Amino acid sequence: MKNQAVFQTNIVSESLNAIAEKVQSLSFAQLMLVVRQWILSTRPFVALSQLFSLVLDEKVSALKAFNLLHAMVAFLAMVLLGGNSILLQLALVAWCGITAWQCKRDGWGNEGKK
Repeated sequence: MKNQAVFQTNIVSESLNAIAEKVQSLSFAQLMLVVRQWILSTRPFVALSQLFSLVLDEKVSALKAFNLLHAMVAFLAMVLLGGNSILLQLALVAWCGITAWQCKRDGWGNEGKK
């Protein structure tokens, strides 16, 4: 039993060393892409993409689901939190515009233009 635990500890140690070597060889941008892909493959984002796929009746990736959720949050913040501050209103309008542009950049709204 003790030998098996030592063997498993060695396997975990070797795999962590291999991962550390791979991470050291990646640039910061590549590392951020790997982290982003990992986060988008987690259960909440997969469930969100399945929900949007069901509602929109088309296949929605996790990235598109995140972009759509981000745009919805920006729009609701713009509508609900505008208040009396002109600076806050401009910041919220800019945020909403940027998220709409990101959705457009990632392919939303291009279905009719073929």
